[in-house]
Amino acid sequence: MKRKSMNGIAQKIAVNALEMPAFKQSLETHKRAFGPLVEHVFEEDAPSLVHFVNALNKLSRGDAAGSHALLSALKKTADTEDDHAALLFFEGLAYETMGERQEALALYTEAVAHNDRCYLTRVKMAKLLHTSGNFSDAAENYRAALRCLEVFPYGDNVPTVTASVCINLATCLAHMKDYDQALVWIEKSKQARLDLPGRDAIEGQILEAMKKSEAADCQSC
Repeated sequence: MKRKSMNGIAQKIAVNALEMPAFKQSLETHKRAFGPLVEHVFEEDAPSLVHFVNALNKLSRGDAAGSHALLSALKKTADTEDDHAALLFFEGLAYETMGERQEALALYTEAVAHNDRCYLTRVKMAKLLHTSGNFSDAAENYRAALRCLEVFPYGDNVPTVTASVCINLATCLAHMKDYDQALVWIEKSKQARLDLPGRDAIEGQILEAMKKSEAADCQSC
């Protein structure tokens, strides 16, 4: 889709801003952190890209309300699926930062309909569902996050992230009393990274819960 026409002066100012070292550093930092969510955002729209990066900078500084205001204003210039997905994700992140968990979950869900290449959106959804007790849907989103990590890996810490998501999935399955599968995902976490802090304790808790469940089943026989 052709980008909306822009004021020539605004375009020139924005193009100049793109060349500033501080802007380049901010953009590169966000690309490393969010990978597929931001790598193709507003590629042909310099003014919108400048405002988008400013919104992310505000969010990283804790100004969720200010970030949300900028992101909302950018919706009228969003043309591509990647534009929409990024705005929805970061709007959701702003809401989550402000404690509005249901609004955040709804926005994350809408974001994956536009771009499901980033594991982080799925992890965010899974954790909100997990903490609210919706373990089945949380588990599905953890699995989707792992598929994203396999197909669209980015960053230097993929093994650590994969191992952590496997642990989260294992704890979810343990809450559902599917202890055998929980232990399977503990092993997959070990395959991704051998030394993950806290994993041994979680494995011990799952084994203990499994023993108690088996003992209770024996007593009912």
